[in-house]
Amino acid sequence: MSTVDAVDLGRRRFLTATATVVGGVGVAFVAVPFL
Repeated sequence: MSTVDAVDLGRRRFLTATATVVGGVGVAFVAVPFL
C-alpha cells in the first residue's frame, strides 16, 4: 500500500504543478489586453 501512496503523492504533485503553470499562462493571456 505504501508504494501506491507514494505514486499517488507524486502524481498529485505533478498535477498540482501542471495546473498551476497552465493557470498562470491562462491568466497572463487574459490579462494582456487590459495591460
